[in-house]
Amino acid sequence: ASLPESTPVEREALVRGMWDNFGRTIGETLLMDAIVADPARVVIANPELLAECGADGRGTVFVGLHFGNWEVMTVPLRRHGVLPMCVYKPLPEGAFNEWLLAHRSRFCPGGLYPASKATLLRISRHVRGGGAICVSGDHRDSSGPSVPFFGRLAPSAALPAMLATRYGARVLAIRVDRLADARFSVVLERVPVSDTGDDAADLVATTCAIQKTLETWIKADPGRWLWFYKRWGDSDGRPPRKLA
Repeated sequence: ASLPESTPVEREALVRGMWDNFGRTIGETLLMDAIVADPARVVIANPELLAECGADGRGTVFVGLHFGNWEVMTVPLRRHGVLPMCVYKPLPEGAFNEWLLAHRSRFCPGGLYPASKATLLRISRHVRGGGAICVSGDHRDSSGPSVPFFGRLAPSAALPAMLATRYGARVLAIRVDRLADARFSVVLERVPVSDTGDDAADLVATTCAIQKTLETWIKADPGRWLWFYKRWGDSDGRPPRKLA
C-alpha cells in the first residue's frame, strides 16, 4: 500500500526483511539489560543536535517511529544529559501491557506515561518549562490532521506540532539504525517548525514536515519499518498475501 510502484518480488523481500527486523527486536528486548550496559552498542550519530537541549529554555519534542530497534531510542540521550518524558499507547491486553510498561520504564528516565488527557497536561507543562518528551510519530491518529504520507492523506499525530507551535519547542525526528551484532546508531534530524502566526495552518504545516521526514527515512530502507495496521484507513484496502 505504501510502495505501489514496487514489484511483487521486491514486496516479498521487504516483507521478509520486516519480519527479520521484528524477530531481532523481540530477541534483543529479552537481552536489553546487557545491550544498554555497553555504551558502545547504542550511540548517537549526530550528538551536536543535542547541544541546545535544556540549555536555551526551549522544550524539545523527539518524534520517533517503529524503525530498526525502536526500543533503544532514548538510551543514549541520557548519556548526553537529556531525560525525555516518554508517551506510549497502552495495549488492550492487560498482562502484556503491564510487562511492556515495566520493560520500557527502565529506559525512560524522564517517566513513561500512557496517552491520555492527564498525560497531555503533564507533558505540556513539561515542554513549556523547557523539558523534553519522546513520542511516536507514525501512529494513526483519527483526531489529528490528515496530511500526505506516501502520496495519500493519512490521519496523523498532532501532538508534536501542537507543542512546537504553541510553546516554541524544537522538533527532532529520531530513528534507530540497526548495525551488525546487536549494535545501533541513533540518528537525529531537525524538523522545521512553521511560524506564520496562523496556529491552525502552522500545526498542519509542521505535521506535514514531520511525516515527510519519516516517509523519507522509511523509503530509504522500508524493510526496517514495522507496521501492521491500516495507516490510511479503509483506503488501504488490499487483501493480505500469503508468503511463499
